[in-house]
Amino acid sequence: MTTDVRPDHPHGERVVYRWPRTRLVPLLGRLVIGLGVTWIVVTVLVAVLDVSGRTWYAAMAAVSLLMLGAAGVLFTRPPAVLELSSDGYRLHNLRGGGTTEAAWSDVTSVTTGQSVAGPVMVLEGRNRPPSVVPLALLGARSSDAQDRVRAFLQTAQRRG
Repeated sequence: MTTDVRPDHPHGERVVYRWPRTRLVPLLGRLVIGLGVTWIVVTVLVAVLDVSGRTWYAAMAAVSLLMLGAAGVLFTRPPAVLELSSDGYRLHNLRGGGTTEAAWSDVTSVTTGQSVAGPVMVLEGRNRPPSVVPLALLGARSSDAQDRVRAFLQTAQRRG
């Protein structure tokens, strides 16, 4: 899990929690296996169809390099999951997460719960569906994220 902390954010501290790399490794492994299988299929087709393999192999090499480059970028800079600032929070790259962003003044409570996918952090607000963040996507930093969310919420409630 990588975390970006930027104290120079214009509205105070900003923290971004990203996917843990341990969750990306299986995904990237499937990508490499898929590329290997595609190379085998192209090689067999070139041999069976008795066509010039030079163009096919060049195309496969280009596709492989692009995909591996994209995988490298994804691994070095995993996708964001949760962004916190003194203004509010924002969810990224979550399906079915409920409300994707809100100001702390709109949040009424933060709880942890259980879903079919495992433990979740639930941010409930006024007149909107709750935001649900799977704690597994926060990795080893899930307790830090929960503590920061509660601290930002308490600070906002003291101000308001």
